[in-house]
Amino acid sequence: MKKIFVIASIFLISNVFGQVITPKASPVAKIQQKVGLADIQIEYSRPGAKGRVIFGDLIPFDAMWRLGANENTKITCSDALIFGKDTLKAGTYAIFAKPGKQNWELYFYSDFSNWGLPETWDAQKVALQVNAPVLKIQDFQENLEINIDGITNS
Repeated sequence: MKKIFVIASIFLISNVFGQVITPKASPVAKIQQKVGLADIQIEYSRPGAKGRVIFGDLIPFDAMWRLGANENTKITCSDALIFGKDTLKAGTYAIFAKPGKQNWELYFYSDFSNWGLPETWDAQKVALQVNAPVLKIQDFQENLEINIDGITNS
């Protein structure tokens, strides 16, 4: 009887501790924003610097990056979005980036179902490419953060 009690206790304890859910190293984030008449949602994972030099080292300059961690970063927009003279049609896209020292190239890719960079890059699946200048932030940011700022009524 003692053996059964000990075995049952060990099983119960190991089962309870086996169910502990720990946070992901790159937590999942989702932002939703209405811009004009468009509803925008961005889903991404937030990798941390963890004492590493990220851009120019872990992620080389002028190399394609999946813009986040784990699954692809996805943007969904209910209406067309205008970036200067370029327009991104309504839909869901993976966002990839090519970080540079002076500017970044952002790619809105129509195939958002793969994990990370596509094995074969298909330029025909690039719905839009946007260039953005590098802006230095004042305070150190441990985890990647994507924001929608500078919203205007025009």
